[in-house]
Amino acid sequence: MNKQKEMMNRNIELSAEFSRYLFEHAELEKAIPKEASLDRKIDKVSENLTEKNELNSFKIDVLNKKIDDVDARLSAKIDGVAKDLSAHRTDTESHGKGYKASDG
Repeated sequence: MNKQKEMMNRNIELSAEFSRYLFEHAELEKAIPKEASLDRKIDKVSENLTEKNELNSFKIDVLNKKIDDVDARLSAKIDGVAKDLSAHRTDTESHGKGYKASDG
């Protein structure tokens, strides 16, 4: 699991644990000012991580497309070289004696 996902999962766990604790100790919830909402901070961090994750996913998709394009072009070139080599071998062997191509 990557670091961002680990952090997001840990934040979710901590938020749930904190909520459970406050539920079990209602007197503490009254001591926390309404404007000091931990949930809003967690939501903001989660939103930022989600945006970064989406940007990274987009970058990975772009790189994968570039790699696929390079792979296709290289495959076409290799196929062309193989075809030329096969044609050259056939031509060389058609000359008869003394021009036998070998693999080794």
